[in-house]
Amino acid sequence: MDEKYFYNRKLPHLQPPEGTFFITYRLADSLPLAVIKDLKEKYSFQKNLPDNQSQERREELREEYFEAFENALEKNPNEPHWLKNDSIASDVIDSLLFNDAREYRLWSA
Repeated sequence: MDEKYFYNRKLPHLQPPEGTFFITYRLADSLPLAVIKDLKEKYSFQKNLPDNQSQERREELREEYFEAFENALEKNPNEPHWLKNDSIASDVIDSLLFNDAREYRLWSA
């Protein structure tokens, strides 16, 4: 794999030329802090895995964390529902459109 298209931050990122990407925004307070703390504690052990753990196992754990986080988001009926506010929804759309046709081609939002 060409290294210039792959990097790690909080999650691994693969950005091949002409790739198609799905981006999720998570707005403030979309999950209670207690839920975020519990998820981080539950999956923090993945950072301290022994060196003999395979990269594949590390990827599996990242996927489990991501799935648990997404499930928590979907099950959270609590407010605030930021995107019901037209001004905030407009700001989010504007941020998506800001580099459209310059840095990327936005297909839908």
